[in-house]
Amino acid sequence: MSFRETEIGSIPVDWDIVKLGDLIDILSGYAFKSKDFECGGVPVIKIKNIVPPNISIEDAQCVNEKFYFENEKYRLKYNDILISMTGSNYNQMASAVGKVGKIRIKDAKMLINQRVGKIIPDESKCDKEYIYQYISTFETQYRLASSAGGSANQANISPKQIKDLVIPYPPLNEQKAIAHILSTLDEKIEVNNQINKTLEKMAQAIFKQWFVDFEFPNEAGEPYQSSGGEMVESELGLVPKGWEVGTLGDILTLNYGKSLPAKKRLEGNVKVYSSAGVTGLHNEALIHEPSIIVGRKGTIGTVYYSTEPSFCIDTAYFATQKDSKYPLILMYQLLKEIDLKQYNEDSAVPGLNRNTVYAIKIVIPPVELQNTIGVQILAIYNLIFQNIKQNEKLSAIRDLLLPKLMAGEIRVPIEDINNEIS
Repeated sequence: MSFRETEIGSIPVDWDIVKLGDLIDILSGYAFKSKDFECGGVPVIKIKNIVPPNISIEDAQCVNEKFYFENEKYRLKYNDILISMTGSNYNQMASAVGKVGKIRIKDAKMLINQRVGKIIPDESKCDKEYIYQYISTFETQYRLASSAGGSANQANISPKQIKDLVIPYPPLNEQKAIAHILSTLDEKIEVNNQINKTLEKMAQAIFKQWFVDFEFPNEAGEPYQSSGGEMVESELGLVPKGWEVGTLGDILTLNYGKSLPAKKRLEGNVKVYSSAGVTGLHNEALIHEPSIIVGRKGTIGTVYYSTEPSFCIDTAYFATQKDSKYPLILMYQLLKEIDLKQYNEDSAVPGLNRNTVYAIKIVIPPVELQNTIGVQILAIYNLIFQNIKQNEKLSAIRDLLLPKLMAGEIRVPIEDINNEIS
């Protein structure tokens, strides 16, 4: 296999290099005004909704449907590729400008906001998936962030800067073959994600059935309340006989995380959690057993579960089994059901006071019931954790293959792959 040197490094001799703008166009989003947003309606995709490799509509702001019907140009559809044109610079790659994601939600109405760009490939010249995969490489992300203007936390790139990127240009059939390998891995990851969402809904439904509707099985295996189970008055309304009313502080202790600036993190495989979830890796764990992490500052009220040793930084609280009188997985489900975001007590930077959490009133079932439902919910979450672990392995394979395929260091069997595609 022969290579030749180019301005972007070595590429196979039978590949070319081209400017991205020779293959794509970019549509900048619509400049919605604050007064346009309302509860319900059509989600507007902003920079925060680009969560690589996907587009998320969780917490998306919405506009009236009239905008959707009046602005066909800014409508989005399944498989569209979006790129952020504002973000951090290359010193903060986790939130850097230029992050990309694909819309994987079918048959949903969406609109594109300003400072988000839609990449529109000319599919007579290039494979759409190949373009997406190339832009998502770390090297390309770094090149985009490095070319951005503005401040460290408010870096900007223009459509022209994106289109001026020089990229490797294999023959179209080889682009399709490369894209097929990578997209197959992505699709398997997405299938696991969708399975996990279904499993989470199952766990939520069981929890609601037992803890809200009080339809846990009685001694005869029948739903308790609808089968005439005895209910007693409490300050929270009718509850099953034998249940108590208490506070979260009666059954849970939240511990403060520890400061760990990014510059002090050492290379390792221990996940670092903040209020925003996993924000990096370190070589040493603060917590050495399964734990719950709760957002304290910034993104408050978020709840995560770690099955492995981890490090919780000071924007979050954490709890392990010794801090919970419930089975830990049941406590995790309970905290997810409570909307902790409503307890924000800081107008400048959102903050969650531990004592406020402790004061939340709850109903507490007998221990044997806690253990029974805990076993059921844990069985569901064990399937979720298995899928997460498999996705981590698939992502590692993808991340290993991606730069090598894009540089031509690994060549794909084009005929076999194209037969598989067809």
